[in-house]
Parts: sequence; C-alpha cells; structure tokens
Amino acid sequence: MGLEIYMPKSKNNNSSQIYFDNRIKVFLHVTLISLVVCGIVIGAGYMLDVYLNTKPTFLIAGLVLAFPLTQFLVYKHVQKITNHLSDN
Repeated sequence: MGLEIYMPKSKNNNSSQIYFDNRIKVFLHVTLISLVVCGIVIGAGYMLDVYLNTKPTFLIAGLVLAFPLTQFLVYKHVQKITNHLSDN
C-alpha cells in the first residue's frame, strides 16, 4: 500500500483523452478569467473608494461581488469548452 499516482485510464475512452489533452488549456483559461475579473471588480471598488473617500466600503463590496461573478463566468466558459470538445 504505497503511494499510487493517479493516471487516468483514457486509452479506451476517446472523450476522456480529449479532456485530458486539453487540461492545460482549460486551466489557463480559468486562471486568466479569474485574475481579470477580480482585478477589474476589485480595482473598480478601490478607485471608487479613493474618489468618494469611503475607504474600504467599495473595496469590500468589490471583493464580495468578484467571487460569485468569477465563479459564474468560469462555469460558463468551462461549459462552452466542454461542449466544444464533446462535439469534436
């Protein structure tokens, strides 16, 4: 009972091989979406705080808003990639 390395058994299942081959692409897309959305929403909150002199009200609101927005956009993007890969 040593450490076992998980290697997907994708040789028999073509769709599993397609997903396995595109895992880096999906990871990079998800990371980029997360960074851009969080940067824009949290940055806008910070700028509103500076402009209206209400630190940290809008920054915290940006943090609270950025998380569900990012999750929704990532879900939609991964769903689109998954549908695209399934069609091929």
